[in-house]
Amino acid sequence: MSVKTLIYAGVFILCVLFSGACRAEVKKKIPSEGEKKVNCFPNLVIDSLTLDIAVKELEASREARSAFDRWIADIGSEAMSSEAYGAPEITLEALTQTIQSANRIYAIAVSWLFMDKDKVKADLYLQRATSLIAAWASVNRPSSHTPRESTISPIYEAYSIIRNHIDEKERTVIDQWIRKRADYYSDLSLTGNLLENNWNTIRINLLFYYAQILDDELLYNNAVAQLKSHIELNILESGVSHDFVNRDALAYHAYNMLFYARILKAVAMCKDKEMAMELYSHKNKEGSSIKSCVEFWEPYLMDPSNNIHLEFVNTQWTPDKERSDYNKPYHPMGTVYVLDELRFIEPKCAVYVDNISSANKYGRTFDYWINAVR
Repeated sequence: MSVKTLIYAGVFILCVLFSGACRAEVKKKIPSEGEKKVNCFPNLVIDSLTLDIAVKELEASREARSAFDRWIADIGSEAMSSEAYGAPEITLEALTQTIQSANRIYAIAVSWLFMDKDKVKADLYLQRATSLIAAWASVNRPSSHTPRESTISPIYEAYSIIRNHIDEKERTVIDQWIRKRADYYSDLSLTGNLLENNWNTIRINLLFYYAQILDDELLYNNAVAQLKSHIELNILESGVSHDFVNRDALAYHAYNMLFYARILKAVAMCKDKEMAMELYSHKNKEGSSIKSCVEFWEPYLMDPSNNIHLEFVNTQWTPDKERSDYNKPYHPMGTVYVLDELRFIEPKCAVYVDNISSANKYGRTFDYWINAVR
């Protein structure tokens, strides 16, 4: 074999090897559809099995598709042209715009989750959700007013969906924002009633969210320990909450339950449903649990006519006496939004909602529908 032939052969072999390396590199950079799907999980909204069932339901039911468009897709489409917004601090004055921004970001991210990820439209939605969250991360700082801080929970839920699909540079910036908030709320010391009521339930809810997003086991374990300590303070005998006693209102008992519901779903998504159910039934020294809070609430949901409670009459916070619902009977329709989220962990919520509202599952909310999908 001549030298020239050997050279050609060598060049040919190198080309083949280089071509294979290039193809391997392309494969590495472009994940398969299965990999793309897996990278969306876990998140704070939905697991992979539920998503599969939900997508099939949307394909099979015109009523389901119409409801989804109303809940998510139409809002997400409109939000694609919205201006970026981020409040340096979530003050009372910034609250309305904050809620609107958070809901828009959530709608875009959930819309993206239900899309074919290979489509150009999906990439546009992903980029838009990322830029809108980044706008918050660039200016926002946490405050001790945890009820106001809870209004941006949809942003965390949205970020948990898209986090593994965005550029490392953007993910680092947003993660740093999340980490700073995690550090702040880990160190935040609430006192008096705020330590015993929904303000602290919300603080702990935020810690669970951050632990799930950052996949931080130490933060998660800390959140579990704080949750168990909080159950000792917040839940009294027979499932009566501190919020109910302090404000003399089932409206506040229900509001407090909203954040327990979010905590338990985060645990189910981050770990597994069994661990969430263990925390749901975890009893304090009084023999009470989050589950017993639901049991205490149940008669007022199922038979409000024979279980009348006049709201805020013996409240310990004087401004309550100026409320429009002061000294008015509790009506469960005003708190059914809590049942929508609690439905994921407590199947009996379906019975409660049916008893309160005549609307079917497509007449409720996205939260209720997605938490009821089986």
